Amino acid sequence: MGSNNPPLGRTLNLYQLKEQIEKNKQALLELQAKVETEISKAQKLLLDKDAELHAAEKSLFGLKQVQMEYWG
Repeated sequence: MGSNNPPLGRTLNLYQLKEQIEKNKQALLELQAKVETEISKAQKLLLDKDAELHAAEKSLFGLKQVQMEYWG
């Protein structure tokens, strides 16, 4: 009767597959960390630009609109 143990080649292949999956998992975790850092930078930049916009709007709020006509 046959043995329940898988052939050595299949065992090595499964081990290599597991190793590759672990490497891919680590690479994805590193990529995720980089993406989260870039998203954080973009959010900060957005908040900074929004604050600049509000400051500019506030400074313009007090100005009066003046229409000038030129007769030449």
